Amino acid sequence: MLFAAFAEKHEVLDDPEAKVFIDSIDAGRAKFNCFAYVASPRDAYPIRSELLFTLLRQFREAGIEVGSTATKMELVGSFAPTPQPGDDNSG
Repeated sequence: MLFAAFAEKHEVLDDPEAKVFIDSIDAGRAKFNCFAYVASPRDAYPIRSELLFTLLRQFREAGIEVGSTATKMELVGSFAPTPQPGDDNSG
């Protein structure tokens, strides 16, 4: 599916050829790392987005679950509230 998606986009160059690697398998999910080349840096982001939309649709149609990764956020440091108008800090 990945190579076919690259081949369908005329903006993706044949040389150098697109590459697809399995980066790792974690918790039963394969993580892929893919490279494809376009003629102009200005084309990179829009083509990448179009390819991702295409792949999401194809995966959904094929019954392939994409899943998501866990997100963790930590706030580090001290928190000092910003005084607001009308606060009386005179003690």
